Amino acid sequence: MDKVAGKGLSSNDFTDAYISKIQANENAVQDTQTTLSGISATLAEKASQTDLDALETTVAAKAAQSDLTALQTTVAGKVSAFKKTVSIGTAWTGSAAPYTQEVTVEGLLETDDVDVVPIYDTNVDTAQAEMEAYASMYHIDTANGKMTVYAMEATTTALTVMIKGVR
Repeated sequence: MDKVAGKGLSSNDFTDAYISKIQANENAVQDTQTTLSGISATLAEKASQTDLDALETTVAAKAAQSDLTALQTTVAGKVSAFKKTVSIGTAWTGSAAPYTQEVTVEGLLETDDVDVVPIYDTNVDTAQAEMEAYASMYHIDTANGKMTVYAMEATTTALTVMIKGVR
């Protein structure tokens, strides 16, 4: 640096305008730092909340999966499904409705919850007669090793049915 005549180390060459500009810049820097600190705190809070939300979601999903697994284990240990095919013949008991017929169903229990689904023949005329026979049947009771079919008419067409059950 060159020495300037008439100037010493302690002389102040800054004008009031320069000083104001420097102070304004210092204030702007301080405001920016305050704003950045606020943004940083907000982002940290949002990140923490996002982490917390994600953790809560994960915990809820794990709990739901655990509940589902426990339920599946319980159900698997207590419930079983089965299918059996049997024929409902033409030997009805009764002289008027309701007509009844006992059908042997090996392994059937009185407590089984069953649905009976007709299995129709591929021949159209036979299938039509089977449909009419099935339409006449209105109730089925289960017992150990058998079921009792109730019908409004003593049908003359045998019918194959599938028994779908749960115990």
